[in-house]
Amino acid sequence: MPEEKKGDKMQEAIKNTEATRTWDEHKIPLEDLCKRYYTDSKNGLTSAKAEQLFKEIGPNELAKKEAVPWYCLFIGELTGFFSLLLWFGSFLCFIGYGIQPDKEDMSNLYLGVVLAAVTLITGIFSYLQASKSAEMMAQFENFIPPIANVIRDGKTQAIEARMMVPGDLVIIAVGENIPADTIIFESKEMKVNNASLTGEPLDILMDPEAPKEAFIMEAKNCCFFGTSCSAGKGKGIAIKTGDRTIIG
Repeated sequence: MPEEKKGDKMQEAIKNTEATRTWDEHKIPLEDLCKRYYTDSKNGLTSAKAEQLFKEIGPNELAKKEAVPWYCLFIGELTGFFSLLLWFGSFLCFIGYGIQPDKEDMSNLYLGVVLAAVTLITGIFSYLQASKSAEMMAQFENFIPPIANVIRDGKTQAIEARMMVPGDLVIIAVGENIPADTIIFESKEMKVNNASLTGEPLDILMDPEAPKEAFIMEAKNCCFFGTSCSAGKGKGIAIKTGDRTIIG
């Protein structure tokens, strides 16, 4: 992949990460949260509103990147800007050795071999790291639950998690993965494990009455798409789905 495109994607990722610091859903009163997401803390969304939001926002799933053949990835790692400079330097060293009259002086040959070897080894290492990252991202799909329990039109119903929309009143029980970024307003000893998102192994107790943190990632009343409920039970309002979530 060209360095320029990598840089653009990195800048976009940084921008999106910084944007999460402006999220304030975890700090506003429940009544205001319901108004913002056109929902109700008892009856949830109406079916008509849920259908409208689904058409506008799309399914609750992470966008899949187009698969790139392994050999294209490998060649890309060997032909980056700095890699090309090293290849060029190695090529010049071989030419220098070929045209020098004194073949007993092997310095140019050795230097060319070293430069080529360093470039190749660095490319292999970068490719292996990129492959691990791709595999890790693919594993995120396993964190998405197939079914979510929501309340719509005042009735509890099990729907495909991909059909969820912001504003859905969701019920989460122990052993289930969180189907969307959710503000918890009712907790019965509910604990969440964020290891899949942050690597932190300790369970976090959901406490809607806890003091409000400035940053949503530190909030005790918010759980995130792809993490798991390790204890208890809770009820909350989905605020972000699919690629708009923290993990997305």
